[in-house]
Amino acid sequence: MDLAKQLATSTVMLALARNGYFAYQDTPLGADLIADVFAARKSDTDTEERFVVEVKSAGNWTAIPMKIENLRQKRQRAFQHTVYFSFFIERECLLMVDDELRKRMRFVDDQITLEVFPSKRTDLPLATGDG
Repeated sequence: MDLAKQLATSTVMLALARNGYFAYQDTPLGADLIADVFAARKSDTDTEERFVVEVKSAGNWTAIPMKIENLRQKRQRAFQHTVYFSFFIERECLLMVDDELRKRMRFVDDQITLEVFPSKRTDLPLATGDG
């Protein structure tokens, strides 16, 4: 695992743990499937929430897949769990996450800059080729 992906994975796991989730790295989930991060937490009503976070390291914004929802559905069918995405943009030293994943994380704003990526890659500022 490259250093950028390791940093992103550790940051996601820490932010989830701070919000009461148990977060596990490189978790086997079925035949030949390994979740970058597998997280679980019991609620006050004893229901358990479980999900997978796919962590990607990218040189720039254009590496974020165009059809992220299609990829999410495919990965959810494979993992049989909700799947969220996290992208570490190396050029910006920026961690971008799904809005729903962000709601499950807790961190202190002055410790890290975290942004929610738009649902369509074409909404990204650099998707027009300006950078």
